Amino acid sequence: MVGDNPERLRAALDVAYTRGDCVITTGGPYSTKDDLTKEMLISYFGCTPVEDAWRLCAVWRSARQSAASLSESMRKQATVPSRGDDLQNDHGTAPGVIIEKDGRVCIMLPYLAEGDEADVCGRVPPLSRGKERQGYSSP
Repeated sequence: MVGDNPERLRAALDVAYTRGDCVITTGGPYSTKDDLTKEMLISYFGCTPVEDAWRLCAVWRSARQSAASLSESMRKQATVPSRGDDLQNDHGTAPGVIIEKDGRVCIMLPYLAEGDEADVCGRVPPLSRGKERQGYSSP
């Protein structure tokens, strides 16, 4: 586990990518103001953060259903990397994204409650080297 510290996260990614081509990250059970993982990964892969209109709408609907106002931490859930592919999350508003650069892949999964793993992970397409990727294309 790596906390919300950009230097430790960057160091952990550097080590992980010396051992393999793919890293999988997961979120915690709650969105917090100091959650830097997505922003750090966007920077690590040289992307730009972009607010996704569809995600923002989903976050807004979720806030409205729970009679909450749209907080800044909730709005952050609509931010995605400028390069990357969306992974649908039917269990919440937190994003799932696949991002790739220079042969390195990061699969950013939202928090997975018990029982959700098969559904969310089943949406991650095969990432076999040298084979056509179904449902995922590298930018």
